[in-house]
Amino acid sequence: MKPQAKTKSKSKVKVSNVLKTGSSAPTDPAANDSFRYFLYFLIITLPVLSAYYYYNAALATNQFLSFPLDDPWIHLQFARNIVEYFSFSYYKNEMTTAGSTSPLYVFSSSL
Repeated sequence: MKPQAKTKSKSKVKVSNVLKTGSSAPTDPAANDSFRYFLYFLIITLPVLSAYYYYNAALATNQFLSFPLDDPWIHLQFARNIVEYFSFSYYKNEMTTAGSTSPLYVFSSSL
């Protein structure tokens, strides 16, 4: 058996850079930080702008803030009946019904 010759790599590229980026070019930490801050900016501003848009659209449509659909009203009616009459129903004198599409939200609202 012949002993295998040791070969030295002349490239001083870190293996971690190649694995993370897929290229052998060294990464710029400042570029990564600026991209990270841009993502933070998007994560913070997009929900704020969406809420602002929704608020303005609701005011323009209804001239006052209200529920956009009837589901929230139904859930709150069920929650009120749980608190006042101990009945999971839409009407106070009705037996328990499956009229709510989100029972967990109704129970958490009734607390």
